[in-house]
Parts: sequence; C-alpha cells; structure tokens
Amino acid sequence: MENIKKYKKLIVIGLLLLIILLIITLNKSQKKDDDNQNTTNSINANIIKENITNEKIVGNEVSENVSIENVVNSTKDTTYKDKRSISSKIVYKKDATSVNNTNYNEKIKDITSPQLDINYSTKELTNKNIVVTMTSNECLQNLEGWKLSADKLILSKEYTSNSNERLYIKDLEGNITTINIIIDNIDKNLPILDITYSDTEFTNNDVMVKIKSNKQLNEFENWILSPNKLELTRKYDKNTNENLIIKDIAGNEVNINIVIDNIDKEKPEEAKIEDRLFLTKIINTRLTLEDKQSGINLNRTLYLIDSNENMTEDYSKYNSIDAECINISKTVENDGIYYIHILSVDNSGNEMKNTIKLIVDSIETTLNVDYSTTSWTNDNVTVNVTSNKEMQQLDGWNLSEKVFSKEYTSNCNESVNFTDYAGRQTTVTVSISNIDKQKPQEPVLSHTLFNTKSIDNTNNIDISFNTLIKDNDNGSGLNINKCKYLLNQSREKINSFNLANTFNNQNQKLYFTLKENSTYYLHILLVDNVGNESYTIHTIKNDTLNPIVTREYNLKDITNENVVVTIKSNETLQGKENWQVFDSGLTLRREYDKNISRTIETFYDLAGNPVSVDILISNIDKTAPNEATVNKTNFNTKKFNLVVHLSDNYSGIDLDNSKYVLDSNNISNYEHAKVFTNITETLNLEVTTDGTYYLHILSVDQAGNENDTIKEINVDSAKPEAKVMYSRSDITNENVSIIIKTNEAIKPVLGWDLSVDKKELRKTFNANINTNITIEDLFNNNNIIPLAINNIDKTFPKATIKYSTTTQTTDNVTVEIIANEIIRSTEGWTLSEDKLTLKKTFKNNATETVTIKDLAGNSITLSVIVANII
Repeated sequence: MENIKKYKKLIVIGLLLLIILLIITLNKSQKKDDDNQNTTNSINANIIKENITNEKIVGNEVSENVSIENVVNSTKDTTYKDKRSISSKIVYKKDATSVNNTNYNEKIKDITSPQLDINYSTKELTNKNIVVTMTSNECLQNLEGWKLSADKLILSKEYTSNSNERLYIKDLEGNITTINIIIDNIDKNLPILDITYSDTEFTNNDVMVKIKSNKQLNEFENWILSPNKLELTRKYDKNTNENLIIKDIAGNEVNINIVIDNIDKEKPEEAKIEDRLFLTKIINTRLTLEDKQSGINLNRTLYLIDSNENMTEDYSKYNSIDAECINISKTVENDGIYYIHILSVDNSGNEMKNTIKLIVDSIETTLNVDYSTTSWTNDNVTVNVTSNKEMQQLDGWNLSEKVFSKEYTSNCNESVNFTDYAGRQTTVTVSISNIDKQKPQEPVLSHTLFNTKSIDNTNNIDISFNTLIKDNDNGSGLNINKCKYLLNQSREKINSFNLANTFNNQNQKLYFTLKENSTYYLHILLVDNVGNESYTIHTIKNDTLNPIVTREYNLKDITNENVVVTIKSNETLQGKENWQVFDSGLTLRREYDKNISRTIETFYDLAGNPVSVDILISNIDKTAPNEATVNKTNFNTKKFNLVVHLSDNYSGIDLDNSKYVLDSNNISNYEHAKVFTNITETLNLEVTTDGTYYLHILSVDQAGNENDTIKEINVDSAKPEAKVMYSRSDITNENVSIIIKTNEAIKPVLGWDLSVDKKELRKTFNANINTNITIEDLFNNNNIIPLAINNIDKTFPKATIKYSTTTQTTDNVTVEIIANEIIRSTEGWTLSEDKLTLKKTFKNNATETVTIKDLAGNSITLSVIVANII
C-alpha cells in the first residue's frame, strides 16, 4: 500500500516537472518567435484580416514557413511594415512535408476597424470648394464619390456646397468605421450692399460715404470697417467716380460705383470788368462773375465802388447783384483813382474777394519844363517838369505832388513821355548842352625828340616846336589866361605855375635852348571856362647817338618750327614793318617761317639814329622726308627679305626716330615698331599665314618732319589651283577647246589665251593630246596641270560589202556592210549589237548608195548593187 502511495507521489511529481518543462519550452518558443520577427525576418508574412472557422482560412491568406517549437496556437498583437496595428488570431498547422515536423503555415485573421484621421482644407468661412481628406492606418476599400489614393490609405473628396452626412468606411476585410462629415462654412452668396452719402447738394465740406451690407465684410483699404463688420465708411475731400470691389468674409465679390460730384472747395473766379479808365466823371462798366463748379450764389454776391484801396467787410454798404453779368454805373465828384470791391460767393459757400482799380480822368494834361541852370557848369543840372494835375509815376523821375524832377549828369537832348491816370501821354523835350565835366584835351606837340648837333663848342642847341591846345569837343572852351607852361629837367609835378609862361593862343610855337644829348620835361597846365584842369608832362629829348643792339635766334639747330629773331636795344626803337614791338620799344621780334639769305635790317631810334643788323636763317626744314621705297612687295614664302630705302633732301634722316612695323592693319601704329639702323636696310620679315599685310615706315628727318609710308605686302606661298574644262567630251571630228580656270591671277602661258582678269586660260586643239601644262601665279608659285583629249576622231571609217550570194538566185539576197570601227545606224538597214555591221535583205534587184558614219561623224559613201535575183 505504501508502495502504491509512493508511486502516486512520483507520478504527480513527474507530471509537475513535465508541466514546468512544458511552460519553459513555451516561453523559449515565444521568445524565439519574437526574435525571428524583429531581427532575422524569418517570418515575412503579409498579414490579412480574415475569418477562421474550424481551422479553415476564409478570405485572402498568405502561407509562410515558420520555425516553431511545440506551440499549437497563440494569439498576439503584431505591428507590420504596412503600418497597420491589428489584433490577429494566428493558427499554426503542421506541414506534412517537414521532416522534423517543426515547420508550420501561418494564417492571420484581421478583426479590427480602421483608424481614420479626417482633415478639412479650411474651416474658415469661404466661397471656395472644400476638400476633405481621410487618412487611414490600413488599406481601405473604394467609397462611392470619393477618390482613393494609389496606396489605398487616403480617401479624398471635394465638396461644392455645405453638407452633413454619415459615412461607413471599410478596410479590406470589411471592418467598418463610422464617421460624420459636417461642412457648414461654404458661402457662395453675394452680399447685398446699400450706399448712402452724407450730402448730395453742392457743398464745400467733405462727403461721408457709408456702405451697409447684409453680410460681414472684409477690411477695405482706406475705408473704416465697423466692429460688427457690416458697414464700411470713408470720408471724401474731393469729387470722385470710382469702381470698388467689395468682398465679404467668404471672399464673394460685389462691384459698386462711388460717384461724388457735389464737392466744390474752389473759390469763384475773380470778378472781371470791361472798362477801368473813364474820361468823364461817370463810371460805366460791365461786371462779369463766374464759378466753374457750383455756380454763383446771387443772393450772397455784392459789390461796392469807393476811393479806398482796402476792402471793407461792412457789407451793409454794398450793392446786390441780380445776374452773373450786369452793367454798373456811378457818378463821382472828382477825377482820381477809385476801386470796385466784389464779394463773389458760389452755391457751395466758397468766397472770392477781389478789388479792381478804376481811373477817372477828365482833364487834359499841361506840362512846364524848368532847368536849375542854363549857363556853362561842371555840376549836374536838375530838370523840373510841373503838371496841372495828378500823373502816373515815371521811372527815373522823382514825383512830389504834381512836380517831376530829375538830375542830369551829362548833356542830353531827349523826348520824355509823361502819362496821366487816363493813360494819355504828353511829350516834353529835355535839352541840356551846358554841362562840361571833361578836362581839356592833352596838348599836341609837333616834335618832342631832336637829333640836332651843336654848331659851336657850347654843346647847346636851339629847338622849336608847335604846341596845339584846346578844350574837349562841345566844351566851354579854354581860359587862355590860365593856361601855363614850364620847361625844366625834373619830371616831378609842379605845385605852382606862378613863375610859368602863359599861352598866347591855342596854336603857339615854343622856342627853347637845350644841351646836346640831354632830356627835358615840358609841364603844361590847361584850364577851361568852367574850371576843369588838365596837367600833362611831355618829354623833350635831344639824341644824336646811334642805338646799341644785340641779335638773338631762338633756335640755332635744324628745326621744323619757325625761327624768331629778337633785337634788343639800349634805347627805344621805332616800329618796323613785320616786326613786333615789346618792352616799350626796347625789344623788336620777327618770326620767320622759312630760311632767308643774308639780309641787312636797319632800325632807328626815336630820334632817327640808325643801327644795322645782319640776319641769316638757314636751319628751317619744314619739308617731310621723301616717300620710303621698297624693292619688292610680292612674296611666295612666309619668311622673306625686302630692302627699304629712306631719304631726305634737306636736313637728312634721323635714324634714331625712324621705325617700321609689319602688321595686317592699314592704320599705322608704331607702338611695337623697330628702329632703322641704316637709311638703306634689308628687313628680315616673317608672317604666319598668306594674305595682305602692310609695312608701315615712319621716316623722320633731323628737323623732326615725318612721313608715314604704307606699303602693301602680299604673301602667297600656295600654288595656284586650277579647274580644267573641255568644250565636249563625246567622240567628235571637230576641234576641242580646253578652259583652265584658276583661283587667282596667273602669268600668261605661251600658246594659250589669257583672260583680262588673268584667271582663265583657253586653247583649241584639233587632235588628241596627252600632256602637262605649268601655270604660274604672280608670286611665281607654279602648278603642273595634266591635260588629255582622246575624243577627237577625224579618220574616215573603212568598210567592206558582203553579199549572201553573188550567183543568180530566186531567193532574197542579204547584204552586209562591215566597218572597221563603230558606226551609226542608217535608215533602212539593221545595225548589229557591236555596231560594226549594217545588214539589209533585198527581195528585188536594186542599186543603193549607202553613207556610213562613225561616232565622230566621219563618213564614206558606198554603192550596193544587187542584180542576181531572177
């Protein structure tokens, strides 16, 4: 019994151990499955929602080989790569093909509804369509009216109007999620607007415009939006006519037109009158008022005529106006200046005040002229012109009450127009000839310089000269008793002429005794009849000595400039033709533009004493060097030599400044030029390509004159190219011409005709040839051109006649004409394929003359006689 109890205990313990072992094994298998899913991807199944009944898969399924231990079935949550989180029941079924019975097929069932994220394109009020987008965590089925994305995760639909609908969204397994789509923010109805104006009558105030709406509006630039967004207001300070586009909050637009034409803030035009000058004491004129906008308000427009320049604002004295254009009349007591004051008011209340000057002048003008003095004077003369009435101001004249005055500083004779307030002019003549403010004229001496020599041993000489004194033209005349003269050897001004001599008349001869070769000074005081004085000092000189001079040339070396000769003297020289005077006559200069041979020039001092100067100029060279010459301009190599020769006929070539350069530009530029070393020099030149070049040669002579010579250099190293043409290429018995056309000009070829442009050779041949011709261009490049003519045939063909029989016969006779070369066909005869035989069959006897021609046209005539047919 005890043994049985022990045995039962062992069985229980064994079962407990087996259960523990099984639990451990299941845990290890679960962990292994998780590791395989996350790391090795040994299970890579497409999990599809499906219903399972009695271990059979309903719906789509995917079988994968799964490594398991001893788990029969399990349920777990799995997250897969298609981002679907599902709760699946997984059944493992043994695979009969597995050797170890450890591989099973995995089949998955999806019983979870899709999770959706709903998005509206806008939740603000709008007049646009609204797009609703539903994003799912798993693939969805199509939904009628909705657009399903390619990955089946997004449904979208565009709503054109508000909506409230319930939708059932299914995933691929038919699991349903129910959602409500509510759209209540689409507004496509236009707002209804009402426009009001604060004032519709003419006004000079601002106009307030108010726009009322039945729907809330958006902000509008320059307008004020009310807090409830149902009113827009704006104040206009000037007229307008504008179209506005008003938008409600949803964006619906309404076009409205704002028209304001009753704002008038401009004053009326200034009042106008037709006449302003009246020659009687009755003021008759026409007053015109104008306002270009709202018009004149006649009830408030007034006028007043008085003598006050300033406009009074006491409008009780004013006259009313009953029309915009009226005649006005008023009688005044006195001549004078009056004013019409007008207050113009338009219908908008704008005021214009203006005052217009009126002149009443009914009296003729009389003027009286008076002079402050009519005697000779060296003071100013005042002229007074007195009028019998008030006059207008005159420029340059002072007006005091009715007297015009003006001070004249010089003589005059002029007409002056004075104008009264009526605009009438009265002319007076102002004549003044008694003003003398000028000094007497400077005396004129017939001689001041003498070269008289003493006739005795005292060295004294006697001289005399005429002295002409007079007052200025139209002056008061000289006071001869106050006109004095004094001769001494001092140039200092004399303070007193009490000891001086007095002139006797205006043209007086004066006598004096001087020392030889000495200088004196004649002091003369002239006084006219009004006291104007003239004091002059005149130099009286005796000179018998010849002047001493030096001669200078500004340039002594060879030059292409003018040469200036300067004569410097120890005393003043007289002027001389072609010579310029400097330093008050101490220097004379003359500029020579060409060489002169030895010339004697004589100069004189003021006393007439001569001095001679020898002048020779031979260093002027203004002639440019000769044109440079070159020995050759055409070359057939790119490296070549040419000889340049420089020459000058006068000062000679300056090699240091003479240069040359070769380039492709025909405009000279010597920046990189080379300098010549000899006047005849061989230049070693080289170019890279054939073509036309320019050799620029700058020849400079010793005087600096230049000559720019440009020589065109042509380089052609290529042989001429030719094209050969024949007048005909077919067999002919005529002559054949050969034409050779070249790409450039060539030299003549003996026996050939050369065209005018030297680019075509022509020659006619009467026989076949096979030869060469050498052509040569102008640069001596040559080319050998092969020529061949083999189509000339001037030889007559030869032929034999052959009869099919020559004995009598009743049959036809065939005749053959056999030629020694190809011949042409002949009418009535048959030409063989090799074109060497003509054949014809005669049925009757006949005689026929047959002409045969070869291809060149050479021909012979044969007689064919058939007489043996019976």
